[in-house]
Amino acid sequence: MVDTRGKPAPSIVIVGSGIAGLSTGLFIKCAVPDAKVTILEQHSSLSLLGGVILTPSNATRIINSVGLLESFKSIAEDASVHLLKHGESDEVFHTRRDDAQGPAPYLITMRGEFTTWLYNHFCERGGTVMFQQRVKTIDETPGEIRLGTEQGAVFSADLLVAADGVRSSLRSILNIQPNPKLPSSSDACITTCEVSSELMLQDPVLAKLYHHSGTSIWMGQGRYIISASMPRKNMYAVAFFDDGPETPWHVPWVVPGDLQRVKQRYNSFGDGPTRLINAAIATESTRKTASQWTTVIVGPFDGWRSKFGRAVLLGDAAHAMVPDAGQGAAQCLESAFSLSLFVKSMQATADIPRLTARYQDFRKSRVEKVQAIARNNSASYRRKTAPENSFASGQDFSWLFEYDITTEIPSPNYLEDGKAASKSHL
Repeated sequence: MVDTRGKPAPSIVIVGSGIAGLSTGLFIKCAVPDAKVTILEQHSSLSLLGGVILTPSNATRIINSVGLLESFKSIAEDASVHLLKHGESDEVFHTRRDDAQGPAPYLITMRGEFTTWLYNHFCERGGTVMFQQRVKTIDETPGEIRLGTEQGAVFSADLLVAADGVRSSLRSILNIQPNPKLPSSSDACITTCEVSSELMLQDPVLAKLYHHSGTSIWMGQGRYIISASMPRKNMYAVAFFDDGPETPWHVPWVVPGDLQRVKQRYNSFGDGPTRLINAAIATESTRKTASQWTTVIVGPFDGWRSKFGRAVLLGDAAHAMVPDAGQGAAQCLESAFSLSLFVKSMQATADIPRLTARYQDFRKSRVEKVQAIARNNSASYRRKTAPENSFASGQDFSWLFEYDITTEIPSPNYLEDGKAASKSHL
């Protein structure tokens, strides 16, 4: 099939309907409207589990480039001012301000709403999502890739995108790594909860927190807190990061949260955090819905491509990172958007193996650099290391937040010569 540009309209199968899979599908449909894009999801519906998602400027710049920023703002909140505080004294020692009104604002949203938003826009552009399709077999040749599911369906594609998350089953099926590594948990766990706006506004100290547009981070020995106001949802989101035992990959990574344990662990923190914890404990619904999560790191892997280059990993399947840089979703969007540009630039479906090779070269070093920053943040926020090369250091991170992937559009001969428009992604 040839698209309206006179170029081949590829058939693409994406496995996984999370943020990575849906954003990849959406951006490919925006770049190549005639492409046949099918997303396979093993579950019966979208997974809406999870808390807040930070969408910094390097992510919203992409959303703006496809004409969807105003739509995205309808489900997001301003998060443009970031305060770093000493946990014990409640004193602000560093403030970072990001753009709030321009074409790349720093925003925050809920994972479930973000996922639903991506799903709706992908389907509006003619994309297909098929639920209850668990991939069992993959047969790859130089010319195509075929997938078989446990439900008996067979799919043929020019390109397969494995966006099936941290516990990716496609990594081992594709044998992308000679010795595939299982995901590893970090040395931290997170307890999340949501405090109602009504309760926050009853206390003058908490009301000041609630009216702050952005994140507040309290740093302490072995633990820290990050919080943000969500006025549109009438609630205040809080995450307590704490030292925790490494969790085996096969053990559930989310269990009910224990706010009484949180209170004990943070009993040396100052007035603001103490009031926040007491407000959370005072509400039965907050106690019941609190969750404890294990943070997970994946990779770095030697490569993200299959034997013949017709399958590639994307998102958490390739580069899950601890959430301490607020870049997990942003890096998924960067990867998804860059892949869509490579798909748009190809002249024939025979280009796909070169496409996935160039995509891997283009993205891998930047993603691994961001993973390192997230690990450094995790350690410095909990005062395990000095803050060098972390957000607490106050150094310039414009290479991260001001990065404009839309200027990295490959030259027409990029698949041949491997030269991007610039090297700012490094």
